[in-house]
Amino acid sequence: MTADGSAPPTATAAIDEPVHLRSSGADRAAVAAMWVGLVVGLVSKFAFGGWVLFVLVVTSPITIALLVVGAAFATHALLGTRSASRRRHPTLPQPYRATAWALGLGSLIAGTVIPDGGDEGDPQSGLAWALGLDHAPELSALAVLAWFVAAAAAVAAIVVCLWDWRALRREVAAARA
Repeated sequence: MTADGSAPPTATAAIDEPVHLRSSGADRAAVAAMWVGLVVGLVSKFAFGGWVLFVLVVTSPITIALLVVGAAFATHALLGTRSASRRRHPTLPQPYRATAWALGLGSLIAGTVIPDGGDEGDPQSGLAWALGLDHAPELSALAVLAWFVAAAAAVAAIVVCLWDWRALRREVAAARA
């Protein structure tokens, strides 16, 4: 009994109540950078297309969809007021924001740096266009590495969000038992 004579709140009451947490400025900045990097990287790649773009489109369930789904999961974790990640960690740890930054910057670098061209002419890229160069510098290794960083960040965002959701479900079930 509490001081006013009422029963103390149960553990399930605290879990069942909706949790509305505000995101920090760092969370919003990470999400904005992630989506800007993803969109600018994809637009840059589509603007300077060639054989690499053809391969990108053919493998789009892996190359494009993975990044977009990972970005959606990261957005929900960082900005979602009712996300499982926010319920478990009211102040999200730094790796959540680092994942968003890695996904955005990796997508931006991969999309703008990789040279692409058709059967004729010099290969071109978004970076070469922005710098006013006649042909794209050979930075394919950097672009591939950047894409793998972005893909790893997307997979990490998906796995962490699903892990938090599963752990929260277990906590709720344990509190109700």
